[in-house]
Amino acid sequence: MDMSDALNLDNEQAALAKTIWHNALKKIKSKVSTVLFVTWIEPLVPFYVDENRLFLSTPDDFSYRYLVKYLPLFADVIAESNSFRLEVKLVVGTEGIKQALANLQPDSVTSSFDAAQTVIEQREANIEPEFVNEKVEPEVQVKPETFAAVQPKQTFIQPQAIDEQPQAKIIVNPLYQQHFRKDYTFDNFIVGPNNTMAHAACQAIANSYFTDGQKPYNPLFLYGGSGLGKTHLLNAIGNSVLQHRPQTRILYLQTEDFVNEFIATIRKQNYNVFRNKYRNCDLLLIDDIQFIEGKEQMQEEFFYTFNTLYENNAYIVITCDKHPRYLVTLEERLKTRFLSGLACDINPPNYETRMAILQARAQALHEDIDINIISYIAKNISLNIRELEGALNSVLAIKHLSGYINLTLAEKALEPIIKHNIAETITPDFIADVVATYYNIVKANLYSSCKESKYTYPRHVAMYLCRDLLNMTYASISKAFNRSDHTTTRNACLKIEKALKNDLSLQKEIASIKNSLHEH
Repeated sequence: MDMSDALNLDNEQAALAKTIWHNALKKIKSKVSTVLFVTWIEPLVPFYVDENRLFLSTPDDFSYRYLVKYLPLFADVIAESNSFRLEVKLVVGTEGIKQALANLQPDSVTSSFDAAQTVIEQREANIEPEFVNEKVEPEVQVKPETFAAVQPKQTFIQPQAIDEQPQAKIIVNPLYQQHFRKDYTFDNFIVGPNNTMAHAACQAIANSYFTDGQKPYNPLFLYGGSGLGKTHLLNAIGNSVLQHRPQTRILYLQTEDFVNEFIATIRKQNYNVFRNKYRNCDLLLIDDIQFIEGKEQMQEEFFYTFNTLYENNAYIVITCDKHPRYLVTLEERLKTRFLSGLACDINPPNYETRMAILQARAQALHEDIDINIISYIAKNISLNIRELEGALNSVLAIKHLSGYINLTLAEKALEPIIKHNIAETITPDFIADVVATYYNIVKANLYSSCKESKYTYPRHVAMYLCRDLLNMTYASISKAFNRSDHTTTRNACLKIEKALKNDLSLQKEIASIKNSLHEH
């Protein structure tokens, strides 16, 4: 049976594309993280299929660049689901759909474009397209002979392989022989809502070294708290560029090293050596730029280095712990230049992303960890990735020393870490907010002298949680809740603690409130 027989009518191509993609989505979902699936893959719109190819539309260039590496996976899953192989093509937005359909049959172009446009409009209006709803359509198997077997081929511009033909050995100036962490790559960087833009921008910069496109986002300024993945992204750029263009002159360093080297330069009076090194590179990756705050001579030197690199069309990627505008003692001219390209913030990961990070880490270590333990860590540690991985390492240490691990042992091992983490992220005021919301009362009543049970009971719960989670003294709790006698506070905490031993209803209430506190 050929393709036209299978389709019967040309205008059924869009519907068949939806069916094929719908069947594949179920298996793709089981092979990738929830964050990856929901954020990147689910928004894709299938709009056309022919004998050899399935066409998908993605909303923007960022998602296009990110998803290209998953096209072989999509092709493999389609083959598993339908017993034939299709090349998966990816285009960007409505214009991409029009261009892709321009060389196809006229009758099918109109129907396929209209169908895809309808799905895009449904997504923009937050209406779930029918073909994504797993309960609507049964999985359809198409006979193997319906489609020609082809190998998957990415549609994104690929880097030119450096050793496709014999070449002279590439000699790199020793000044630019950088050593990046091999475990810090784009492939193992977990993308979530907290870092989507930063990741896509870094990947675009790395990709520009093996394409002829315009150089984007120069400079790129990444800012966010410690342990959120900024250094990982710098190393990922370096690893990617060196893989495809090993002759690239890259400088990667901590700002503190830059400062120390400049101080040594002043002592030795060898300015030319210093400036030739930094002003002749192709790519400058500099971490923790906040260390030049308050150093006027250092800032002046970096200003001229920055200008020279920018004029030479070299890339500059900078990380910092805060937005440039909050670098109080940084010269205004440097702030202006840092913001002349693209500034991306990286925030703490949400629960789903934390789960994905922990699962990926365990998988990389070839460790089988109960999902309940992973979930416990993800719920209780939310500040940064380093603390997440540290908690996982603590659990693995117990597992290796004792020969096994369960949730009870994990909770005991992590108790000191979680207590410290909670103390930094949860305050008495926040506990009062959550307790008041849970019991549907006005927060001010927790601090009042009102003795109605509908207020005293939640007040006692809030006091107990301050004691249990924050390890506060009774005197401190009394002060936080506007009580003059800490004996009353002590009695309230002990009352809740005693009731928890037998009162199942109270146990559920406390557990629910704690979950709300941890998920904030």
